Amino acid sequence: MQSKYYIISAVINGLRGMPSFHSMMNDQQIAAVTQYMHSDPNNFTDTVTAANVAQLRHHFPPGADPSE
Repeated sequence: MQSKYYIISAVINGLRGMPSFHSMMNDQQIAAVTQYMHSDPNNFTDTVTAANVAQLRHHFPPGADPSE
């Protein structure tokens, strides 16, 4: 959990049994969840922003149906 980008990617795309939250959460919401997961239990001081999330968000997430 040292990399905020790892957490962002896991929330956006899902990981193992965790679902993708790509279409359920906006960039600000994912940033808030990531900020909590990154800093609260680990005492890391990096700030997670919506711009960080936007860097990793793809228009069509893995497994998405582009016809929708």
